[in-house]
Amino acid sequence: MTNQQTTGDRERSEQEDRDQWNDRIARSIEYGVQETNPLDYDLRREIDAAGRLDRVDWTDPNLAQIVRFRLLTDRGFPFWDVSYCIGRLGDGTLVDVDLPFSQLRKGRGGWKRHLVEWAAEDGIHAKRLGFFDAASTMA
Repeated sequence: MTNQQTTGDRERSEQEDRDQWNDRIARSIEYGVQETNPLDYDLRREIDAAGRLDRVDWTDPNLAQIVRFRLLTDRGFPFWDVSYCIGRLGDGTLVDVDLPFSQLRKGRGGWKRHLVEWAAEDGIHAKRLGFFDAASTMA
């Protein structure tokens, strides 16, 4: 097999994987799942390629950015459950981020206000780290 054939096969395989990923998102919408900010295909591939991630506390001074902050809930339940939080260190390394909470309130300003309150207690600037842009909610 030539290098050109191998590259073509790899590109086809990646396109098929990307198509399957987009189909999964479309099916979840058909089933009534309400999701904001679905996981981007390229970020998913980067996370998968990184393998097992080291853990850092959200107060770690090397934590430069939050790239994925996943919140889940059921209708009628008063809290968002934190599923996971993935960040990027200053050197570009992806890490699991340990948070001091596992749930955030829905009411009285919602999860954003509750997150900002937690962050302020620990000297963290939630918006600057990118929590709001990286957030994905699923109900």
